[in-house]
Amino acid sequence: MGRIGKNKTLISISIPQAWRDEIDSRAAALSLTRAAYATMILERWWAEGCPAISEPDRLMQLTCKIKGAPGPAADGAGSHRATKERFLALANNPPRR
Repeated sequence: MGRIGKNKTLISISIPQAWRDEIDSRAAALSLTRAAYATMILERWWAEGCPAISEPDRLMQLTCKIKGAPGPAADGAGSHRATKERFLALANNPPRR
């Protein structure tokens, strides 16, 4: 088994089989592994400035900017713990300006 590079971490996720099949198909067409293709997806998201992936995520980012709360750190590590419940609460009750 290969070694994880410096300043990198290994994550494991569960996805629907249909997604796996699509990733495998595209990865094979590019002579890549499933993991390499999935990494490319995340690299693109990162290169685009980590855009929000949902309305609760977008609202959380706005709230952090408005209140001066810490957002994602430059190294990708969040300096605060976010919960699904908090995001849903923000989505249902957006902050007032």
